[in-house]
Amino acid sequence: MALRRKRRIQKPGVPEAVAVLLILLCLVTADSYWRQAAQPHFVETSGIVLDSSARAIDYNAAEPFTKATIAYQYTTGSSTYTASWTGSWPFSPESSEKTPPSKGSSISVYYDEADPVNSTLYPPSMPTTVFRHVLFVLPFVVAVVFFVFVYPAWKKRQGRW
Repeated sequence: MALRRKRRIQKPGVPEAVAVLLILLCLVTADSYWRQAAQPHFVETSGIVLDSSARAIDYNAAEPFTKATIAYQYTTGSSTYTASWTGSWPFSPESSEKTPPSKGSSISVYYDEADPVNSTLYPPSMPTTVFRHVLFVLPFVVAVVFFVFVYPAWKKRQGRW
């Protein structure tokens, strides 16, 4: 009966570095997916402007912009909420509304379904669900293929296994 050979711990090489990078990529995509999924879901409703003020701000900028403060009221179900919004107006250069809405005018309000007190006047950006799922799943598929097929073959080829 032969004695077992003493195995030495080998220094990590390129295959291990690639494995660590894949694991980090999976962790980062899982974290961003979780943060995106945990964001509140906003629903659109109509509201009324209670007060509106605007002032031009240029700060030696190429294009001056308007800082607007808008107080508004909106109703969800049987509850009525009042909120305020402050920011630059218009929201984007493509916007058709060049001046803030006047007192008493109707305005679109976006509120959180779970917490209706949380609201905003601009539509929150939400990526499409399919695109988000593909970006989440793709690194995990690559990692599984790497750990099941590529890594063992790579190690066998290097003679380390």
